[in-house]
Amino acid sequence: MSLPSLRSSPPASLWGFRGAMRSFSPSAAVLLALAVLHVDVMRCPDHCSAWALVAPTTTTTPLHPGLPEVTLKVAVDCQGGVDDLGTRDSFRFTSDESLDLVHRLRARVDAVAVGIGTVLRDDPSLTVRRIPIPAETRQPLRVVYDRRLRTPAECKLMVDAHRTTIVCNSEAASSTHLKFSGDKQALAVDGSIRDSLCELHDQGVSHMMVEGGPSLAHAFLSEGLVDRVILVQAPVRFHQPVPSGLSPQFLAERDFSVFATFLSGGDKVSYWLASGVPWVDEHNPLPWP
Repeated sequence: MSLPSLRSSPPASLWGFRGAMRSFSPSAAVLLALAVLHVDVMRCPDHCSAWALVAPTTTTTPLHPGLPEVTLKVAVDCQGGVDDLGTRDSFRFTSDESLDLVHRLRARVDAVAVGIGTVLRDDPSLTVRRIPIPAETRQPLRVVYDRRLRTPAECKLMVDAHRTTIVCNSEAASSTHLKFSGDKQALAVDGSIRDSLCELHDQGVSHMMVEGGPSLAHAFLSEGLVDRVILVQAPVRFHQPVPSGLSPQFLAERDFSVFATFLSGGDKVSYWLASGVPWVDEHNPLPWP
């Protein structure tokens, strides 16, 4: 089947299409990804087995040897805002499909990072919940960038049974009210984010997702530590948007290039790559994450 015919009459469903796509060139794979925006990937009763049919193998080379690969995920409204100050509480504004995408990504990385602002505003758990994962699979390490250790002792990240590391400065680590033991630890780093990534890499983190918020995202970008960006734009409009500052123009000006764009529910999702960085699987962009 030719690519023009795929565009004019895209298939309604695909089953186990990874092998077929491996015979295409990367550019053709992108065109196919754009052609099948509304394709339903068929699922068998055992969803884990079905997903394995289309799950890519990570074979990429990190941009910075000795550091984890970093994927930045950003969700914004139609104005580029990440939150609405016109509401008292945070709320989810992306589609169910986009939320599933985030949970698939969490399941495929070693660590999920947020800033202290996200913890104070949202009290997130940052665990994989919306998709099935094998019983032997550990939840990703949750990493909080909180230099002054303002993380509440009663927040979900500190009271649940999963691993949490809080990156702080040495002064805060020596005078904190928080109790660290077992799977909860403080990582004292007085240097840059790069220094913290070196420490985390030494602890076995090879791929990290940065989920929020905008201050942490820009800190990673300013140090040139982001390999890939997943930008999710929802068709909603905030009354008092908190600007993300992460527009397509901003990313392009920093030598990121768009690799693929598709619809997720009603959201527009775009994959961006830093200069010289390959996609996780160039022949098979859609199933990842």
